[in-house]
Amino acid sequence: MRLKSLFLLITYCLFTQATKASISINLADIGGVGDGITLNTAKIQLAIDSCNKTGGGTIVFPKGNFLTGTIVLRSNVTLHLEADAVLLGSTDLKDYKFSDAFIAEKNPYADVNKQALIYAFDAKNIAVTGPGTIDGQGKSFETVSRLGSMAAFRGEVSFSKIKIFRPRLIEIIKCTNINFSNISIKNSPSWGLHLIGCDLVYLHQINLDSHVRPNNDGLDIESCKNVMIANCSVYSDDDGICFKSSIPNMPVENVVVTNCIVRSNCSGIKFGVASVAGFKNIAVSNCTIHDCAQGAIKFMAVNGGTTEDITISNIAMHNVEGPIFMRLGDAGKRDKLKGFDYSSVDDNAKQPIGKIKNVRITGITATLKTVRIQDSMLVGDWDPTAVFGILITGIPGYYIENVTLSDMQLSFPGGGTKAHAKNEVPENETMYPEQHFFKTLPAYGAYIRHAKGISLNNIRFTLQSDDYRPAIVTKDVENLELFKVSAEVNPSTEAIFRLIDTKNVLISNARSLGNANALLKVEGKQSGDILLMNNDLRKIAIPYILDKGMDKKVIVVQ
Repeated sequence: MRLKSLFLLITYCLFTQATKASISINLADIGGVGDGITLNTAKIQLAIDSCNKTGGGTIVFPKGNFLTGTIVLRSNVTLHLEADAVLLGSTDLKDYKFSDAFIAEKNPYADVNKQALIYAFDAKNIAVTGPGTIDGQGKSFETVSRLGSMAAFRGEVSFSKIKIFRPRLIEIIKCTNINFSNISIKNSPSWGLHLIGCDLVYLHQINLDSHVRPNNDGLDIESCKNVMIANCSVYSDDDGICFKSSIPNMPVENVVVTNCIVRSNCSGIKFGVASVAGFKNIAVSNCTIHDCAQGAIKFMAVNGGTTEDITISNIAMHNVEGPIFMRLGDAGKRDKLKGFDYSSVDDNAKQPIGKIKNVRITGITATLKTVRIQDSMLVGDWDPTAVFGILITGIPGYYIENVTLSDMQLSFPGGGTKAHAKNEVPENETMYPEQHFFKTLPAYGAYIRHAKGISLNNIRFTLQSDDYRPAIVTKDVENLELFKVSAEVNPSTEAIFRLIDTKNVLISNARSLGNANALLKVEGKQSGDILLMNNDLRKIAIPYILDKGMDKKVIVVQ
């Protein structure tokens, strides 16, 4: 019967090739078995290849659990999973094909992550639609636990002894016109949906649940352009929606993310770490981010590239460890993918420092949580009662420029001590740039360093318990505006704002939400040209404090 079905399929495909008609193939009609046991790889691939050769068509998965290994998606082919249809990833690694075009992370195993359940390379007009489910059965693959991965990350155990062979779930490389819509994706052994070097990407109404293994990202958009991500729900163990730029002259650009819900054991929405060609012209709006253990929104430009013209608006955050992390660095990491042009890259040349500029983040409400040690890879002097605040930092001589934060209400759990308020923040410019590597910040709300043209407008910082740190600390900052910033501090805290080597400053319409000692403390020989104007000082004992020996002319009060 199955041979007859295959014969009919071949005959039908030859006929449609002659008539140029698009075909639809029901997998059950060609002998596909949805019992969750029978391997259907060959039949699915035959159907895909047949559709491709006849000019295009749709492979329909009816109700059932269709077990498969690697399938290669071809041009002009749609996989359609009907309700109660499940495309089930094999639990045997031998059923997954290797491809040198897959990205290989830098680790002792050269073939790690060179396999995927669904793979496409240099294809056009491909789609995966629902309402069915793709299930990678990720728990079946040998890997290290979350606690084990933390220990390896800290160097407490040998990384080479950890086996992390596990396929990606969906890997789409160098393709054009991609549509994933109305589909559930779950239990990936590794990253969920990874697109590299693609153009015209439409991701709509995806329900992705990928948290069964450490390092399980949700949606990874790498060196792609013209991307729409809308109405998606992402629950991932690692980064939820992650933009990466790894290919020279191929930035992530022209991207819209809207109406999404993101939950992550790491980051909600992240730019980087790979940033070779940068990120440009991106808008993120109307999203909720919750239960993030390492930060809601992150910018990590640490191996070149320019991050610019980014707008993030109307984001509700709850139970997240840090609202905004923005970081320049010099990590020097560079991966190469087969199939792309690296002729312009001089491997012996020092990689240029990247840039972050022209970023606007507005309309943020956030309830911040205290870090949970068992969920985070902590190093150094970290107090678990001191949650992450906003961190914006360049590196010496290289500045983050023209960033506006506006219309925000941020509630922090508190817990910072007087000793924390004196902390020196390490540069760590060559280190992988997670925020906890900077230890406990001397400010509970925002720490800004090596930056120019920073504006905070209509911001309210509140505390859930006592904190003895200032709300905002700046260092090596030029052209700073604090307009209508309201904050509360412990009355024994020296000042609400602390400026170190900061110049050309306007502080206007600021106010304390409770009794405070001083509005401002100014330190450092480079500080100057500071104007205080129209601030509400009713609950503040003195307007400002100048460091010992500082000329009073550095500040003007109106």
